[in-house]
Order: sequence, then structure tokens, then C-alpha cells
Amino acid sequence: MYNGSWSIVRMSGPFCLLVRNGERENILQKRFKKHAQAYGELFRIVQYLSSLDYESCIAVGFDGRYFDTIRADGDLSLIEIRVRNTLWRVIAYWVRDRRMIVVLDAFEAHKHKSMFEMVKVVTPKLLIVDELLERGLM
Repeated sequence: MYNGSWSIVRMSGPFCLLVRNGERENILQKRFKKHAQAYGELFRIVQYLSSLDYESCIAVGFDGRYFDTIRADGDLSLIEIRVRNTLWRVIAYWVRDRRMIVVLDAFEAHKHKSMFEMVKVVTPKLLIVDELLERGLM
């Protein structure tokens, strides 16, 4: 599956982003292009949680309802990052053994696709992340 066209880049702390090499804009820049306030709120959340140690980041993420697990077939370890005061949902892959949260995609809830449809879209990206990590490309 890996063809050298993907990379994982560090955002802040345990947060990373899966990016396609050679593209001018990453997936978050594309999705939030007309929604600067929601984009800024996402990065405020990432910065706040990244200021904590890993265990506290995860605990506060779930206890503070910034994170929620996504119920799907199999053990996908997907989490949703809720961008408060907006309807935006960010889908991330929680790679527990690497202590990483890899952001895969984002969408505006109740306007575009359902969470079930988005899980289908991001599932192939999980394999890409696993392969990149296996090859030590992070």
C-alpha cells in the first residue's frame, strides 16, 4: 500500500497529521478553508492538550469531552476530536503503543457525511499510518 506518497508530521506533543507528499495544503487546511474560527479552535485544543504530559493529555481529552471513541467494526482505535462551539469532527487514529494521535481527516457534522461514512473513508489511511510507523518513517 505504501508508495512513498505519504508522511506523518508532528503537530504538537502527541498529535501528528497524515499528509500526502507534494500537496500544497494538508487535509485540515483543505477542510477548514472557509472556517478559520473552527480551525483556530482545533489548534487551541491541540496546544492545550499538548502542554500536558501524555497520560494527562489522554485523561483530560476524554474527561473534558474533547475526545470520544468512535464505535466501529473491529478495533480501529479511532477517536473523534470535538471542536467545541462548532459542528466539526476530526477523526484521529490513537496509536497507543507509540503514544501518538494521528489526525486523518475532518468534516462538518450533520452537513456532509455521517460518522459511519467517514470511518469507511479513513480506514485505508490506518493501513498507511501503520506501514509508515512500521518502516520507521516518523
